Amino acid sequence: MKKLAVMLTLTLITLTALSPALMAKRLENMACSENLPFKAKSGFKAEEELDRCEERVIVELSDEECAWSERLSSLGVVFEAQRGKLVQLKASSNAVAQITLLDNVKRVRKPGIPVPLRVESEGVQAIRANLLHNLGLHGRNVKVAVLDLGFNIYDPEISENVQEYRSFRFDGDITGGSEENVRHGTACAEIIVDMAPESELYLYNFETDVEYLMAVDYAISRNIDIISMSVGFLNVGPYDGSNPVAEAADEAQAHGIFFVSAAGNEARGHWSGLFRDEDNDGLHNFTPDDEDNDVVVEKESLLTVFLTWEDWPSTANDYDLYLYGGPFNTILAVSDDVQNGSQPPVESIVYHAVKPGTYRIAIRKAVSAAPVKMHLFSLNFELEHHVQEGSIVPPGDASGAFTVGAVKLDGEIEPYSSKGPTVDGRIKPDITAPDGVVTWIYGEERFYGTSASAPHVAGAAALLLEAEPNLTPWDLKRILEETAVDQGASGKDNEYGAGRLDIYAAYSLLKGVYEKATLTVHAHPAQIHYPTEPPSDLNITVSVSYVRDGEILVEDHSTAFQITVDQGSTVNITVKTYPADYRWLEWENYGYWINSSTNVSLKMDGDRVLIAYLKPLEAEAHRLIIIHAHPVTAQYPEEPSEELNITVLAFYTLNETGRSVEFTVGPSPAQIQVDADSSLNLTVSRPPSGYKWVKWKIYGDGEESSQTLTVSANTNQTIIAYFEEVKPSEEDFTVTITPQVQVYIPGQPVNYTILTNPINDFNDTITLTLEPIPGFEALLQPATLMPGQKSTLTIFTDNNSPPQMVTVTVRA
Repeated sequence: MKKLAVMLTLTLITLTALSPALMAKRLENMACSENLPFKAKSGFKAEEELDRCEERVIVELSDEECAWSERLSSLGVVFEAQRGKLVQLKASSNAVAQITLLDNVKRVRKPGIPVPLRVESEGVQAIRANLLHNLGLHGRNVKVAVLDLGFNIYDPEISENVQEYRSFRFDGDITGGSEENVRHGTACAEIIVDMAPESELYLYNFETDVEYLMAVDYAISRNIDIISMSVGFLNVGPYDGSNPVAEAADEAQAHGIFFVSAAGNEARGHWSGLFRDEDNDGLHNFTPDDEDNDVVVEKESLLTVFLTWEDWPSTANDYDLYLYGGPFNTILAVSDDVQNGSQPPVESIVYHAVKPGTYRIAIRKAVSAAPVKMHLFSLNFELEHHVQEGSIVPPGDASGAFTVGAVKLDGEIEPYSSKGPTVDGRIKPDITAPDGVVTWIYGEERFYGTSASAPHVAGAAALLLEAEPNLTPWDLKRILEETAVDQGASGKDNEYGAGRLDIYAAYSLLKGVYEKATLTVHAHPAQIHYPTEPPSDLNITVSVSYVRDGEILVEDHSTAFQITVDQGSTVNITVKTYPADYRWLEWENYGYWINSSTNVSLKMDGDRVLIAYLKPLEAEAHRLIIIHAHPVTAQYPEEPSEELNITVLAFYTLNETGRSVEFTVGPSPAQIQVDADSSLNLTVSRPPSGYKWVKWKIYGDGEESSQTLTVSANTNQTIIAYFEEVKPSEEDFTVTITPQVQVYIPGQPVNYTILTNPINDFNDTITLTLEPIPGFEALLQPATLMPGQKSTLTIFTDNNSPPQMVTVTVRA
């Protein structure tokens, strides 16, 4: 059982050796540290010095009247900003305690700290924005505000597009005060310019949630068309779109602004669930036998953990957050704010992890706390126990935000891309777009995360607004979702949203202009493979559903025929009739795939040729081949208790189509069906552990000592592979070949990986020898290696059919 064995470490501090001033400074540093697992207490001689330790806080007022502000001046606070009922101050701990007692003050809290959602631009071509550039669309006269942490306004990629920049930080620093902040915001702006080269940029940065809200208000006042937001907030409210950060996005949309938000990169850094304490020790059980949630830190890092529970806006359910580390589970940091009915349900820890290693997060409840659903986030580090669902980060949870997940350039979802639904059950994200792109400011380091995905969508929207300036945010949402490339579950889902962004398809829907692709459909006897043509096609009737000029058409056709469809659309074909003296075999999407079903769908991302293959009934004749794997002590027909476990690679012909299949024998015999009088090739690719090869035996016929056997399937046959048990000392190494199954496409190379693993500390040179393959070129690199190393076999495939056999001899 994995329990928290906690060792408390006590640190003794000698004060007598320090001067009074130095002693006070030492205590001040301790009190201000976010890493210490305790809070400074009053009563030290240096109490006045401790009171100078100022922190930034947000004061929430019950109304916006400001008469109380005069009383603040006597407390020595620094007023930084106000937005409505939210006031941002810097104050000492004593001043904060006095502020909480003032009339009109609902609560005093820590500020919401923005988190960059980062983990080209090639994305321009991936979503086909280059096709709109070719049509003369570049985002001209479209005003795009980028809300982020910092910017380099002199960046050569964006400087000519910048119309205005403004910092809402108290210090007015447009760079954001750090290299990462300035790179993050600038990279987002670069992607927008890549997508919409003539768009107008308005760059606004902030450091807290109040400053962010002020930036949104200002963008509204500037009649901005699009807001791109690649920063998220945690612990600012419930993740249901009702928090102030999300409501600002709703407000922007209400003023006609298309608000684009990154979904977040927390799919593997989020856990949610009801608090449960199965052993009644006050600690949450993430599993029945695990009370902590581990994160692995590989280098010196800032470890940031957020906890909230669904009991907003204030709670009497009191929970605390703990961070442990080291070999004895020493307490490293604690967040134990009191929740007694007037405080928000939040705890957070920011810890400077100097040493690599495993750090453990735990949740403890007060005795009176009721079980509630909790949300735990660990920024930039994967949680041992994580829940991907519900990991969308505000403002991405807003109804008024068009929320963007991240996919790779090939369209595959990024594993870290946050997923919905929101706490109130809405599907998020709304769409996905590429990340992992090159920017000028990051140089050779690629820009990953939903931070990179969101500005692709913002730039795409700018192209549509140039084409049709009267589009509303709701129009843009509908068009982009309707034309997205559906991926994952059919329809809009909580992983891909509506699918992958396709801005050319969106423009085509907007303007009714569609790029076309051609589908040609044939029907052949099985023995005549395309591109060879029979004297005439077989006559089959199919029902075809396709899209042309945005309209869905359903028609019946007889082969052969050709149709023109909208490129990027999907064609669905159902076979209705075929000749009675033929048996259905399969469809071939030439050069791509084979499908034995009579009903197929294919994505028309270019011209395609589809061939139906059928086999004459009188030509049908098959043979059954049964393969056994025996120890030599069990000579067939004697049977062992179960077959040895081996892997066999088979080349054979079925229904006049060449097949290459890797299958397993054991614990039962394997069976394969082949064409009568065809040739069958069997190779043992993985022998049983603890045995060495002896021979193949064709029951009632001959035998073969090589691990590769070729037989003629003129009758049903039983074939036995025999192995001899070996002592561990007799075997020096094993050989594994992957992958077990390959798809053969003429003209494309086929790669196999050969891995040798030592046995009994064997550590000598192993030599691989590739025997010539008739009609093929092949390359084996390296040919000499040590145990545990890999070699790659590449076969160059110019022929129309694969090689029947490839032999590699392994010697030590």
